[in-house]
Amino acid sequence: EAGDHSYGRKAYMAYVTEGLGNLLEWDEIMMFQRKNGSFFNCPSTTAATLVNHYNDKALQYLNCLVSKFGSAVPTVYPLNIYCQLSWVDALEKMGISQYFVSEIKSILDTTYV
Repeated sequence: EAGDHSYGRKAYMAYVTEGLGNLLEWDEIMMFQRKNGSFFNCPSTTAATLVNHYNDKALQYLNCLVSKFGSAVPTVYPLNIYCQLSWVDALEKMGISQYFVSEIKSILDTTYV
């Protein structure tokens, strides 16, 4: 459990990178980069990471957002993540998630990998 706590702490610190600057080990943060180049599908976290630790994939993610949305990008992208995670949460709360295991796995893999 101590290992899980340490990983959770690192994930949290990576998510709140914007104000931490030199207080973080930026090489450790890189393990949280998603396949789409983002960090937590969050443009601001991705930008903060890019400022402190250059990465081509992060820059491509941000350039894609600016190309698509202009100067006002969403707080989370892809936009459908919130809806999909809400759907998973609702299935869990209703107690019927066991009937949607492959769908839930697909959503979680897409969101967190």
